Amino acid sequence: MIDKDLQAPDFYLQDQYEQWIKLSDYRGEKVCILFFSSITSLDNQAFLINYAKRINDFHLFKTDVIAICGDASDELNTICKRLHIPFSILADTDHKVRQCYDVWNQKITFGEIRWITSRSSLLIDETGRVYKTYKRANIETNAADVLEFIQRNNEKAAWRKLSRRAKEKKKREQFRQNMIVEDNEQRPGQEDLIYFIEDYQKVK
Repeated sequence: MIDKDLQAPDFYLQDQYEQWIKLSDYRGEKVCILFFSSITSLDNQAFLINYAKRINDFHLFKTDVIAICGDASDELNTICKRLHIPFSILADTDHKVRQCYDVWNQKITFGEIRWITSRSSLLIDETGRVYKTYKRANIETNAADVLEFIQRNNEKAAWRKLSRRAKEKKKREQFRQNMIVEDNEQRPGQEDLIYFIEDYQKVK
């Protein structure tokens, strides 16, 4: 897969609705790109469905999701309608884009050479730079992992923008909250007090 911090190669592909999509059209927005071999695979369908379930969360983080595979647009359209996929899946039938992103790899099985697409995902920032890659995307957890990373990255960016005084204020507030939590954890509950009183009366 293409290395982090590199400029993402542009592409111009048709999606399942036969609309032409360019990566440069997304400049100024964050993009999550998914790569897989074929939408006919049940594993890849599950991969897409897990992203579809969380698409509103991606929109909350102002991140678009698109996918790229080797199927033709008409086949993509049929299966996407059945699966209710709410984002664009692009037809890279000659695998040139997947080669550019270094996810079109050779695999040898029982002496036979095959070319496959590594199921993977990557994040591209507003300037078109790759800032996170998942070379072996887990079918079940990758969407959640990507969202968690975006949230952490946004929090870090927001922290860097704060003034020194604002940072000190937030640290004090966090310290007080931690002290309150620790105090509540150490403070005996009602049941603990009842047991203490009963034990005390027995001893007395």
